[in-house]
Amino acid sequence: MNTKNNLHTGNYLLYFISFFEGGCVMAAELLGAKLMAPFFGTSLHVWASVLASTLIALALGYFIGGILSKKANRLNTILLIALFGGIFIMLMPYSIKFALGLIGSLSITLSIIVSAVALLIPPLFMMGTISPLIIAELSEKNNNAGYVSGSIYAISTLGGILFTFLYGFYIIPTFGLKIPALYTGASFSSIPVIIFVLKRKYNYVAIWLAVIIASGYLSYKKQTIKGIEIKYQKEGMLGRVTVADYIPLDSNSIENGRVLMINNVVQGYENKGKGNSYLFEYHHIFIDIIEKNYPEGACVSALGLGTGTIPNILYKKNYCVEVCDIDERIHKVAKDYFNFDPNIKVCIDDARHYINNLERNFDVIVIDIFKGEESAPHLITLESFLEMKKHLNTDGVIMFNINGYIDGSIGKGNRSLLKTLNQAGFNFKVLPQGYNDTIPDQRNLFIIAATNTHKLDSIMKPCNNQLIPNSSIDLQNAVVFTDDIPQAEVLFAEASKRWREIYFTSSVILFGN
Repeated sequence: MNTKNNLHTGNYLLYFISFFEGGCVMAAELLGAKLMAPFFGTSLHVWASVLASTLIALALGYFIGGILSKKANRLNTILLIALFGGIFIMLMPYSIKFALGLIGSLSITLSIIVSAVALLIPPLFMMGTISPLIIAELSEKNNNAGYVSGSIYAISTLGGILFTFLYGFYIIPTFGLKIPALYTGASFSSIPVIIFVLKRKYNYVAIWLAVIIASGYLSYKKQTIKGIEIKYQKEGMLGRVTVADYIPLDSNSIENGRVLMINNVVQGYENKGKGNSYLFEYHHIFIDIIEKNYPEGACVSALGLGTGTIPNILYKKNYCVEVCDIDERIHKVAKDYFNFDPNIKVCIDDARHYINNLERNFDVIVIDIFKGEESAPHLITLESFLEMKKHLNTDGVIMFNINGYIDGSIGKGNRSLLKTLNQAGFNFKVLPQGYNDTIPDQRNLFIIAATNTHKLDSIMKPCNNQLIPNSSIDLQNAVVFTDDIPQAEVLFAEASKRWREIYFTSSVILFGN
């Protein structure tokens, strides 16, 4: 009787480990992608590297697990692997720093791949070895390999589904990355630790405790960087949001101020000494066009909040302003750290969903949701622009700011964006602006689009000599972005990669330490 009870207890333990292991795989994958975001963004290259590293690690784990399953004392092997798998998850927030130290002067693509491999393969390799060992252990007792295999993979997958929802919708947005990594790894590895305590194998317990203490200390330690004071930092659905006060490291920098960064890309700046926001060049253009061409009381919809600079200024000038941003954290930091007026209406929603459910029309739609190299592909499709057109008044315009590439293969994404606007019935004007508006690496492109050609010509008449002539923009080999064939992220990939390489050498090095 006791033997049967012990057998059932052992089976339940292995099923529980399998369930937890499946959950840890998905938790580690989500944590890994978000840990890479502050340094490399969340582009297609990043997600491809994360998914490839996950599959490589699991494939290696399954193979090695199959070899180990032939050896004796499988249960002890399972417990040891679970212990070190949990430890590697605890160490993930620090593995990315180790990986960055290995990168050196590698290209951005190789940097992403090296980081993903160093971050994800150690924990996920351990997780991959567990299932074959558990299947072998239970099959020996059950003598039904097919049933056992199906049961283990089903239970593991259920754990993955549960953890995906928990981490994607609640744990990461609420607690960030370091604390969930610590608690996830510690919880999973606590299973073998308890058994090792009962077996008096205290050397493994000592290793586990040492890693927990070190990880806990680093997780809760306040970040301090010379010349920089982190006022707010939190991980979430868009990655890492940071508000920092800083003193320039050299006299050529902008004045002492406060910055808002998403994944280490500066989204806004406020001069602490003067108490007002520093306006990027395209901010000046947005506000100047609206002031000169639309009367007080005109309705403006801003897709993307940032520090709230544009909505704040327009609201003070008596325009009717409504803002949409997907991330509640951005709204919070805009109010708490950048004096965003709480009377301005803010909808916390995905911009495309917000547009699809509008019940009013606007004179201006400002699209300011591009986070560095990320292009929000679902918002720039034909269907999306047609929906926006429904909610523009007769003389209404759409305005947005994109990277500076328009020619060659690197500019195909932007040319396709313009072709999509044309297909939706919009005419457009393109104004280069930046440090040097003739060099793509040193500029952005301001785009204004309207269905009323006369209104568009009137608005941009003062800038005619600076515009890129539409006749010089070859749209022949460009494509039309649609919901059915979402090619935007692929076509923007080369420009995104180039943009990140340039930015990586400056802002990321300063703020990503």
